[in-house]
Amino acid sequence: MAHIPRDNDKSDDFMNASAEEWSKPEVPKPAPPKPKTKTDRWGGAVPPADINSGSRWGAPEMDTSDSPKIPELFKKKEGKGLQWWVIVLIIAVVLCLCSCGTLAVLAATGVLSL
Repeated sequence: MAHIPRDNDKSDDFMNASAEEWSKPEVPKPAPPKPKTKTDRWGGAVPPADINSGSRWGAPEMDTSDSPKIPELFKKKEGKGLQWWVIVLIIAVVLCLCSCGTLAVLAATGVLSL
């Protein structure tokens, strides 16, 4: 019987534990407060660095002096555009081809006899 301890300390009396005591729900510890991060209006995190800052991903500062401005990108092209009558002519030709094709199919099947 060398495997049974001979001390008389009964502080860990696990043999007399009741089911009510070990099945009690554990009280969760309160979560530590999260540090507040700056968010946009949709709740997404806003990065602390500016886009052009040199500390962003270790990149050097961007030089935007030679890049085109927005109005230059969307300039209205000057010159002859497609006239309205060209568009009407294209639509008329397509409609004529469709109607001629429909008449040819109807004549070939015998539904329309000319």
